[in-house]
Amino acid sequence: MYRTAMQELKTWKNQSHKPLVILGPRHCGKSWLMDEFGRHNYKNVIHLQLEKTPEYQSMFESVTDPQRIFHLIEIQAGRKIQPESTLVILDEIQEIPSALSSLKYMQEKMPEYHVMAAGSYLGTSLHRQSSFPVGKVDVLQLKPMSFSEFLMANSQEGLASLLRDGNTKDAQVFDQRLQDMLKYYYYVGGMPEAVNTFVNTHDLAAVRQVQENLLMSYRQDFSKHVPDSEIPKVYQVWDSVVQQLAKENRKFVYKDMKKGARSKDYEVPIKWLTDTGLLHQIFRIDKPGIPLSAYQDRKAFKLYFVDIGLLGAMAKLQPETILDGSIFFTEFKGAMSEQFVLQELLAQTSGIYYWSSSGSKGEVDFITSEGNQILPIEVKSGTNMQSKSLKSFVEKYELKEGIRFSLLPYKKQDWLVNYPLYFAGQLLHLLKPVRNSFIVKVPEDIY
Repeated sequence: MYRTAMQELKTWKNQSHKPLVILGPRHCGKSWLMDEFGRHNYKNVIHLQLEKTPEYQSMFESVTDPQRIFHLIEIQAGRKIQPESTLVILDEIQEIPSALSSLKYMQEKMPEYHVMAAGSYLGTSLHRQSSFPVGKVDVLQLKPMSFSEFLMANSQEGLASLLRDGNTKDAQVFDQRLQDMLKYYYYVGGMPEAVNTFVNTHDLAAVRQVQENLLMSYRQDFSKHVPDSEIPKVYQVWDSVVQQLAKENRKFVYKDMKKGARSKDYEVPIKWLTDTGLLHQIFRIDKPGIPLSAYQDRKAFKLYFVDIGLLGAMAKLQPETILDGSIFFTEFKGAMSEQFVLQELLAQTSGIYYWSSSGSKGEVDFITSEGNQILPIEVKSGTNMQSKSLKSFVEKYELKEGIRFSLLPYKKQDWLVNYPLYFAGQLLHLLKPVRNSFIVKVPEDIY
């Protein structure tokens, strides 16, 4: 399978002298990505699974002595570590805090050694540890496979190239094919194991079994990694997301989850689920301004899943829905299309919010920014293309234009640009074609 992150890793190898820490939820392909990259770009790869071998704990006791650490790794692996030609992978690094701390001294004292680290629950660990090597490592967030990557995995390189090039004119020629593939992506999602199963079998029942297994493994993780007192609440939040998204107004309401539920009782469970990357928390903003984070209302938010395929599995959506024309896009009151657009936007930027008026009479699905430009975004999955809230928002705040994703073809008018849904992953490229090809960003509020 092709992952766009490969290009970012190549740039890291050629330009950086820091260890690279890859963040991301379990099963999104971190280990595969590191191994595949190492196999094609290094003479040797040494991959240590830190969660599986207890004796690794003592290997990193001398945190400030990377020379000793590398020597012990050589003994363990039975191979010599050659600077710049050997890739050392420290997987599930959050299991050994001293290993995480040692990255600082590897960068300071032995920067010629190439080291990658990854952790499924590193996001939760960062908030508990003051020893994270800030400024001494590069950070990359790995997400589920995007729609473009899904097309590549299914040997649809031509369609993927139309999207990457922002070729809205020629894409319209293949609109039906793109919509058909998009419906499959809605069902399969971007978790690599589910995508691989679909590519090899085209059996949607087998795909759903993979998704259910992933959901079960996440639930089992709750009991392993969450404090005992918080486990029931984590389950309640996790199980309520489908119900919350099924509402016309998708704002998370505590009492819809449990009668008498209060926000202060669920702050830790929600924080844990978002830190692990299993849920995305999108906050409301009062008004658009730069930076958007300065205008957020942290008491009002929506929760989305890490992956659209897992959302469909949680909602028990049936594969037969795919055959029902455009109905699949409107199923679940359009929540699937919102989940899709959010997922594609998160592959491009981390600063995403939504806006609603104080009287809740108007709402814009997503708000993000590119430079100093505010980008209000509306998602339309049905036939009703009226965009009253979006138009009102653009006019009220004197913005350049609004953006709408729908099943309609590309069209630009005075205050609105409509893009087909399948172009959501290329939005910032469409608005600003010349962008930096390698941006390693630390997620907001990660420290």
